[in-house]
Amino acid sequence: MALRIRLAVAGGALAVVAGCSMLPVSAPQPSSGADQGTLSPAADARPGDASGEAAALAPGTSPAPQASPTSHRSPQPVATKPLPTAVADPGAKGPAEFVNRVATKDKVAFLTLDDGVVTDPNLITFLTDNKIPVTTFFTTMYGDGHWDYWRQISQLGSVQNHTVYHPTLTKLGEGGAAEEICSANKAITAEIGNTPWMLRPPYGVYGDSTLAAAGDCGLDYVVHWSVTLPDEEFHFQEGDHFLPGDIILSHYRDDLVPHLKIMLAELQRQGFRLARLEDYLPPKP
Repeated sequence: MALRIRLAVAGGALAVVAGCSMLPVSAPQPSSGADQGTLSPAADARPGDASGEAAALAPGTSPAPQASPTSHRSPQPVATKPLPTAVADPGAKGPAEFVNRVATKDKVAFLTLDDGVVTDPNLITFLTDNKIPVTTFFTTMYGDGHWDYWRQISQLGSVQNHTVYHPTLTKLGEGGAAEEICSANKAITAEIGNTPWMLRPPYGVYGDSTLAAAGDCGLDYVVHWSVTLPDEEFHFQEGDHFLPGDIILSHYRDDLVPHLKIMLAELQRQGFRLARLEDYLPPKP
């Protein structure tokens, strides 16, 4: 069961209400064999949401957390220091590394925001005033007419890859997935000036072909999450509280700021702070 923690601020006090959702979090099995050519839908899919749910989810929705495949699970946390963010190498390389929680003993969590449907100036003010670092996984079809906004957002962390049109990448095969990923990288590099080195696959669905395509486009990491914040509720993939290195998933939406205020209060209550994902997962040399 995925534990859901509902938070509310009433009369200046933080209230915490716990409940359990009967959402399955069993680990999906790795695909067998190599991916070749065009794949049938979800042929090599490993759910971040289950692949069968992907078609029903629209950009801007937060999938329920699922356990990640053992073969691509992040290592056990060890003592790690953040590194200065380096310049990404856009050249093709081997398959990208899967990450759903950063291996660190530091009491830090990382805020990541997906898509880009909503461009709220008040969000930039809130993030700036509170010195909140944010990693944006941007769907570049939302950039037209709004690139100035995303250039401002990039100053608060970085803008990373969430494809061009938000497809289920495992349905495209390695070549089709690489076309989506590489095109998004080119757009972000041209408009914002930084080269992405992280991919978040739409709907969280990925497979061997996705990892290979990300590497083909020069990306180092395929980044999932360990906590979601779809509204005023936290959904923890493991346990009922924050863990060192947790990656928080939410989306750009109209009601985001009040929910981020709740998130900050709960992080502080548990003795955590937000850190830059870019410093803990810098580009690989």
